[in-house]
Amino acid sequence: VTDGPALVEVARGRGALAAPTDPDRAVRVPDAGDLLVFDRAQGGKPASLIAVVLGVDERGVIEMMYLAGGVIRRGFVSPAHPGRKRDDAGRILNTSMRHGNDQPPRGTHYLSGELLAGVVGVAALAR
Repeated sequence: VTDGPALVEVARGRGALAAPTDPDRAVRVPDAGDLLVFDRAQGGKPASLIAVVLGVDERGVIEMMYLAGGVIRRGFVSPAHPGRKRDDAGRILNTSMRHGNDQPPRGTHYLSGELLAGVVGVAALAR
């Protein structure tokens, strides 16, 4: 697999790709090590950023690790609240996914929840 779109095709072919809120997915909460696919995170391209799931908290917020702008970063994504940066208590829900010079025009979606396109279950991918 050479890039994000190729990963998506392989995962889809093996039944390992699910929409982040897919009601038919047997396990809706991703496991540590699963992969998150983000569209339009870099250069406006599909599957342009892949993150590794580190864990999921009691609110359903996914902690992840990803590479952006040449830096390994830690971030968060809340599929249940895609357009909110923080919850009512001020805790992070979604991380800004555009870094460095790749800033979107005003009004463009850029929070991780808004850009999350899929979840790749690595157990299913390895079959």
